[in-house]
Amino acid sequence: MPRRIYPPLIVLTTLTLIASPAAASLYLTSESFTPNAPLLPGTGQHSFVTFSLLPAGSTTFIWGHELQMQTDLTNAQWNIQVIDNGLNAAQQPATGTAAFVNGMILSSPNSHDVSLSVMIDGTVPPSAGTQVTVLKVEEIDNSGHIVPGSIMTFVEPVADQTSSPAPPQPLTLTHPPVPSSPTLTNAERWFCSCPRPSCAHPDPRSRPVAERVTRKTIAMPGPTCLCDNLHPFLRSIIFVCLSVLEEVSRS
Repeated sequence: MPRRIYPPLIVLTTLTLIASPAAASLYLTSESFTPNAPLLPGTGQHSFVTFSLLPAGSTTFIWGHELQMQTDLTNAQWNIQVIDNGLNAAQQPATGTAAFVNGMILSSPNSHDVSLSVMIDGTVPPSAGTQVTVLKVEEIDNSGHIVPGSIMTFVEPVADQTSSPAPPQPLTLTHPPVPSSPTLTNAERWFCSCPRPSCAHPDPRSRPVAERVTRKTIAMPGPTCLCDNLHPFLRSIIFVCLSVLEEVSRS
């Protein structure tokens, strides 16, 4: 039987078409990061990013390829959704710092409108430096290599934490002013220096002058007070004399 020989050009063309399928293009359509930058270490971060898949061949994505997604957020929770012609085609949750989307669920005829939404909830690392990679997307080919030009990176700045907070100020306690004792004249001080609580003149400023010098003191057992030994009339004369002398000495 005669052997069939294929022209070399046909063989090479066939191999080229099999080994080098047209790569899909991932286009960013929207992005949202809450709270806004700069991020604070140790706080939560919510990210929502959507992409459109624009095919360069017969399908929206190459069947044997996959999307690899990574984040620097800790305790990351992923929710990935594929929309095909406005319908929910697939939903894929994931946890951790990386998530993968198989090309099979992204591959549709090129006449379809396919989009991809990625939602991440995580925590900004406490040891974060000046910036954090919230999301990094790469297309991986059949051999595990990154497809050139397919990398998308979303980086957010981190607030400067090098400045130390101001030290707390010491608490200052204020006390109400202590009321000063009334100033006594020499005459009042001479009559009213008795330490006995029964003395009728403990606070001469609280009574009129006539009452201060004429009121009798109730006699109580114990040491005799000078106020008790003087006749009221004599006490009044002495008080007036002392007051006059005090005024003269002041003038």
